[in-house]
Amino acid sequence: MTGLSIVAVVPMKPLNLSKTRLASVLSEQERADLSLAMFSKVVSAAHEALGVVWVVGGDEAVKQASNGLGAKWLEDPGNDLNESLSFAFSKACRVGSAAIYLPSDLPFVTAADIEKIVQASVGGETLALSPAQQDGGTNAMLIPKCLRFPPLLGKDSYARHKQHAASLGIPYTVCLSEGLALDLDTPDDLALCDRLQPGFLSTMMPADVSSTPKGDKKD
Repeated sequence: MTGLSIVAVVPMKPLNLSKTRLASVLSEQERADLSLAMFSKVVSAAHEALGVVWVVGGDEAVKQASNGLGAKWLEDPGNDLNESLSFAFSKACRVGSAAIYLPSDLPFVTAADIEKIVQASVGGETLALSPAQQDGGTNAMLIPKCLRFPPLLGKDSYARHKQHAASLGIPYTVCLSEGLALDLDTPDDLALCDRLQPGFLSTMMPADVSSTPKGDKKD
C-alpha cells in the first residue's frame, strides 16, 4: 500500500478499569469482555492493514491477547494517554516509522478504514486526523515520521489538533470514515451500536456472557 513504514499504536487500560461509563448497564466482567473484544478487532484490523502494531499498556490479559494477535506489547511509561502516545511516537521516530494512533474501542473498524486514513495522509507523508462522530474527539491520527506534533487527546481534541497544526504551519488532511468515527464509551453509544448491528453485544462477547443490559434483566 505504501513504501513508508507505518506502525499502528493502540493504547489500552487494564481490563478492570475499562469502560467505567458503562457501569450502569454492564457488569465489570461484561465491560472487560467487551473491551477485550473491541481491542482485538482494532488490533486485527490494524495488523491486516499495516502489518506492525504496538499495544501500549493494559494488564497481563491484554499482553497475552496482544501476543496472540501478532502485536508487540509495550509497558506504559506515561501518566496519561497523551504521555503514552508521545512515548510511542518517539519510539516510532527512532526506528524510522510514521505512526497512527488508534483507540482500542472502535467496534466497527476494518482494515479498509485504516487504509483510508493512510491514503488521506498521502501514504504517511502528511498529518491526518479522523474525528469522532459523537463528542468532538479524535478517533485516529497519523503522525508522519519524526513530525513534532504532540497528541492533545481529551475534550474537543479534534478541534484542538486542527488549531495546533495551523498554529505550527503543519499541513493536515481529514479522513472521514464510518469505522473510525464511532467509539464506544457510554450507554448511548452502546444503544447506537445495537441499532446499527442488532444483537451487537452477543456478536462481540463470549457466548456465556449475557447480552441483556443490567437494567433490563428479568427476575
